[in-house]
Amino acid sequence: MSKDDFFEEQLPCSKIKTNIVRSYFNGWSKIMLKWSKTIGYLDLFAGPGKYEDGTDSTPLIIIKSAIADRELSASLVTIFNDKDLNHIEKLKSEVSSLPGIDSLKHEPLIDSTKIGDDIINIMKGIQMIPSLIFIDPWGYKGLSLDLIASVIKDWGCDCIFFFNYNRINAAITNPAMVRNVDSIFGKQVAEDLRKQVPKLNPQKREKLILKTFMNELKSIKGQFSIKYKFYQEDGLKTSHFLI
Repeated sequence: MSKDDFFEEQLPCSKIKTNIVRSYFNGWSKIMLKWSKTIGYLDLFAGPGKYEDGTDSTPLIIIKSAIADRELSASLVTIFNDKDLNHIEKLKSEVSSLPGIDSLKHEPLIDSTKIGDDIINIMKGIQMIPSLIFIDPWGYKGLSLDLIASVIKDWGCDCIFFFNYNRINAAITNPAMVRNVDSIFGKQVAEDLRKQVPKLNPQKREKLILKTFMNELKSIKGQFSIKYKFYQEDGLKTSHFLI
């Protein structure tokens, strides 16, 4: 499936993912608003806002939640990013046409930037308001420990991200993917995984990769983590995790 095909219609796994993010945001925002007058929601790989079948994706769901809630509408700062300019133009159009969009105190910021070292360095250099950050790249390029660390370093900042186990698992022993894998696990840890995983059966391999990654999250202040496991369509093999 190509990236463009992905947005033709919402698949069951995407619906579940969206529901998890929405439920987490609803609970998190109620708690944060007891302590802060302003909170944020950042989606770094936002997409076009709607599937071609008309179903809202996460950005529109979050904005609609803010429009419908008087306290959120006065407090929520939203930033949506996608490097695909076509997606950004579609998202801008969808957002601007939402009923009640003018009731938001803070106009959604919608931008097109490639997520990499420049963005990470900017995030490291600023103190963030309490924010929920959603990182859902197509595949896994763009996801890194440094990126996660840069957005959860400040108080009240939580991160939900897509961990594409199926592709990361294959990439660990692929010489062409050394740099990408290093960015996810850290160079030394990735080297250790490359030595260990070829000797393991699929079940032990998955257990090791997940345990290793969760340990690395703890080293960057991600000590309180929950992982949701998704299976491939045949229901037999792991596809990905939402963490």
